[in-house]
Amino acid sequence: MADNYIGFKLLPEQRAAIIDRAREEGITASEWIRAAIANALDGQTPSVDEGYHQARRLAAKMAQYALANGFRALPATYDEFMDLIKNPNHDPEADVYG
Repeated sequence: MADNYIGFKLLPEQRAAIIDRAREEGITASEWIRAAIANALDGQTPSVDEGYHQARRLAAKMAQYALANGFRALPATYDEFMDLIKNPNHDPEADVYG
């Protein structure tokens, strides 16, 4: 692992810009920096593919739902969760998952 580590200093403005961009994309600063480096080496502008963004957004929604409603109300399957987030007025007490 130590062979794969590179540390570097940034100006405070650069660090803030990276954090802001990463937040906009819904990823960590480390993920954004790795994507930026990989894309720069390929001659592209920094970005992460849309599938990755969708997965991150879904994970964030699942975490927010779990915190807001407790783990007992969390659906057991992906399909149940997708049905649930389509209906924001959902009543988990009315459901029986299984």
